[in-house]
Amino acid sequence: MNTTLKTKIHEAIRALIIERTEEEAAPETPPDDPKPEDKKTESEGASKIITKGAFGGGRFSEMFRSQQTRAERDPRGLMDDLGVKSGSGADDLSKAESIISQAIGSNELMERAFSEPATSKIDGLEAVSFSPASSDLSSRDATKYIYLTLLAAENAGMLQLKEGIKFLPRQKVSIPTIVSL
Repeated sequence: MNTTLKTKIHEAIRALIIERTEEEAAPETPPDDPKPEDKKTESEGASKIITKGAFGGGRFSEMFRSQQTRAERDPRGLMDDLGVKSGSGADDLSKAESIISQAIGSNELMERAFSEPATSKIDGLEAVSFSPASSDLSSRDATKYIYLTLLAAENAGMLQLKEGIKFLPRQKVSIPTIVSL
């Protein structure tokens, strides 16, 4: 048998096993309950991080599904891996910026992916932007990475938001940007 064909078969089997394992780990949705995608609100669950309009349309790759699962089920482990200790600052925006700054300063992959956060004014509001350091990272994917990092910090109890933060919609900004509520 051709080695290229063998490799493709093995990769397909591996992908099916991974997919099946994720399906078994995911909680089942009752049949009369709408799919989670149909229940989208402005914020994700009980989170005080609003993402409405920040990602645009379409599905994210499988890579993000496992990262979202980790942000929800092992947030403390993810924060340890990123080198994040706790969000510090006088307000919600400063705390969120602190989390991402720690991750960029402590984790080699985050350092290669993002420049240090930058503050600015957008429509009279103080905003923090996270520029991808590489052209390989799309704004949409960068926004998802920042969101999942902040979600994990919030779930781990390291980011305690009083009012909350909001990602600005993609139509308004070209890079991931957050403002206080």
